[in-house]
Amino acid sequence: MPAVDKLNLCRRKGVSVMRPLASSTVAACSCWQVTNQMVKACKGYLTEEGWARVWDQDRVMIIGRIHDCLNLNRAYQDAFQRTKKRMEETPGEKPFDFSQLYIFGKFEAFCRRLEKVRPLLELCCRSFRR
Repeated sequence: MPAVDKLNLCRRKGVSVMRPLASSTVAACSCWQVTNQMVKACKGYLTEEGWARVWDQDRVMIIGRIHDCLNLNRAYQDAFQRTKKRMEETPGEKPFDFSQLYIFGKFEAFCRRLEKVRPLLELCCRSFRR
């Protein structure tokens, strides 16, 4: 049975779909997979899905896209922190107890690279007016 069918079957029977995420290991793995998908999506966004190099595109557009990727990372981490805090404040709710470095490390490293590229692009915009 495909996963989508299982999910729909659980919903029809009134079973909570989030119950399996009670396991910290499963929750960490799920967050890690979401993070990897976000990094992959950002790379595709910056490179036109691999069809264009960053340096060959309009610099103003790429700088805007870099800002979008950095904002996505901030929003993702803020949402995680809000959820974590809500879980800690809710009686009977088990809070996240896994490494945030494990979850966000790849996205953070990606954003640090973007932070190094952005000033170069901004310098090119000022110098060459492309």
